[in-house]
Amino acid sequence: MVVSRGCFRETERLRNVSDANDEDEVVESVQIPGWACHFVLKNPSTTRFWEESVVIVGAGIGGLATALSLHRLGVRSVVLEQAESLRTGGTSLTSFKNGWRVLDAISVGPQLRTQFLEIEGMVVKNGNGSELRYFTFKDEDQSQEVQAVERRVLLETLASQLPPETIKFSSKLKIIQSNANGDTQLELEDRSKLLAKIVIGCDGIRSKVAT
Repeated sequence: MVVSRGCFRETERLRNVSDANDEDEVVESVQIPGWACHFVLKNPSTTRFWEESVVIVGAGIGGLATALSLHRLGVRSVVLEQAESLRTGGTSLTSFKNGWRVLDAISVGPQLRTQFLEIEGMVVKNGNGSELRYFTFKDEDQSQEVQAVERRVLLETLASQLPPETIKFSSKLKIIQSNANGDTQLELEDRSKLLAKIVIGCDGIRSKVAT
């Protein structure tokens, strides 16, 4: 691509304008007619919010399961995740029958069951290694179902069932506040701004939504 000297001069001029503007101003793109170059301008006269009905903060198990539950009901949501990708660390989650009912309700239970063995029972020992008790889960409850699901597999399975672009990575929440209309305004670390009807906090013990 050939870029004229005029492009370079205009780039320098726009850089000076940009530096003089406030950092919170809205960024807009401008194509200069007839030039093979693209510029970014800041518009101080406009404040725009990206609007969503439902915003979920946190793409852990709780956040993704909530998003998928809403999706199965036909409700669109957006999930904000501060990390660059799914955080798949950790080992496994042992789920009993109530947990499997939830996974079945959002249609991921059958897919997960085939990948993991069912835990039949448990041995309880004291500090010396002597057996205190042994029991099977079905002895206690014939309908019981116990399986340990790898956390990575669970997260990836939930995420794979969501519509494209549902999860917004590298989206760390900075400020959350309500406006006069009862909607919630959210500002991210990159200065993106959202306006939401409903905000669901699934962002853990250091939750910005809860505080």
